[in-house]
Amino acid sequence: EGVTLSGGAEIITPPADLSLKSNCNSSGKLVALSSMTSAIKKNFVSKSNRIAIRITAQNFFKFATTRYSAAEHEDYVTSGHIGLEPNGYDYAYIYVIVDGAIQKKLVWSGWTEAYCVFDLPKGNHMLTIQRATEGNQPILIHDISVQDI
Repeated sequence: EGVTLSGGAEIITPPADLSLKSNCNSSGKLVALSSMTSAIKKNFVSKSNRIAIRITAQNFFKFATTRYSAAEHEDYVTSGHIGLEPNGYDYAYIYVIVDGAIQKKLVWSGWTEAYCVFDLPKGNHMLTIQRATEGNQPILIHDISVQDI
């Protein structure tokens, strides 16, 4: 709600039976960042001079299983290779940007909580989360929390 997507970022709703959600995201909707230009932006107001940002994200590889075969599962499961190559990496990076200040954060293939702290003046700000590495699998953004500290 109140976010802007760019560069091919999209809101997706995975099938409920895959359980790609947690208690902090009851909507079941995720943002998929599929390329280096993919980004999600949101304006927020800071009431203090320091903020903490928590991003719950996942570098998503398809599940290797034959348990699900419906068309709704084709973007999430495979009966073959998941795409991780020998000597490959099961992680990726995102940029967390607040008004031009950048922090690079690691996102693993399981749900990862990335934390950032920014010092900034009180008032209106722009938060941008952008994919920082190329890959054949999307980075799924599950939840974003901005707190004054």
